[in-house]
Amino acid sequence: MTPKLITLKDMGFEIVLAKAKVADPKLRYRRKVEQYSSQGGISRIGRNNLGLLQTQLGLSPEVAEEIEAEVLRPYKERLENLKRYRQAFLDAVEHNYPLSSHEQSELEDFRELLGLRQEDVDSIQQEIFTQTAQQTKAEQEAYQQKLERYEQEFRRAIASEYPLSEHAQNGLRDFQRSLGLKGEDIEQIEHPIRDQNEAEYQQKKREADQQRQREEQERLRREQELSSSSNSTTPEPVVQPSPSKKKHTVFGAASFLLIVLAGVIFANMGGLYVYECVCASSQGCDLNPENPDQDLLYETGEVYRTRVYSNVDDFEAGGFSCTKRFLF
Repeated sequence: MTPKLITLKDMGFEIVLAKAKVADPKLRYRRKVEQYSSQGGISRIGRNNLGLLQTQLGLSPEVAEEIEAEVLRPYKERLENLKRYRQAFLDAVEHNYPLSSHEQSELEDFRELLGLRQEDVDSIQQEIFTQTAQQTKAEQEAYQQKLERYEQEFRRAIASEYPLSEHAQNGLRDFQRSLGLKGEDIEQIEHPIRDQNEAEYQQKKREADQQRQREEQERLRREQELSSSSNSTTPEPVVQPSPSKKKHTVFGAASFLLIVLAGVIFANMGGLYVYECVCASSQGCDLNPENPDQDLLYETGEVYRTRVYSNVDDFEAGGFSCTKRFLF
């Protein structure tokens, strides 16, 4: 006769097993510790309950502490590993943000070695990323304000003098270092401003050169006109050479004989004299101020000697200072 398992209709093999009461005091205490430490620690109420259960089960404090330490060890190790991962992740972000793919791969290996899941470290990563982004934004805003301060100072310096003197350049470099600004950022600020000022400087230089050329041409034209005017009229005699660019003719031998003859004629009139006139005007002297079309110009310091018994009023009116010189 073969034994058979008889089941009720539609009941299948559902067999209700009775739970056996745990008799081992240590095992009962361990189960309660696991229950009260599900969050990784034991609350004050849970601690009171465990203290009462320890007394009821007759466990010594040493045995109870050993059981609790054994149960809580995985939680403490997990918390310690989370702290280690947090510090490693924070160091990596502070060194380089955003993280490179190589750094992310190394952090992934470190997480696995610590026995942590990705969901265990998601909150850590998100917290550090948020703090770093906020800190980076604040630092970038402060750095931008420093760049604007430097640009204002650079514009003020280059407006005062261009090209910049060595003293001004050294002052700007000291200001850059005090602000902690990078060289490449300074170059981006200075380059367009320098280009603009250099273009304006070269334009002004060309205009100044052109003005000097026009003035020189005008001076040469006036000299040519004066030379032509002197050649077309009877020149006044010049007693001593002059560095002037204007040419003055000197009386010839006939003029000298005329002076001698005049001296003989007027010998009985108290002496023969002429006037020695020196151009005393810083603007030059005009020997013929009443006739602008036939100006005879002399430079400052140039000497002119008049004819015998000449009237010096015209000479003094033209800017000369005259002194009487007796010939006999």
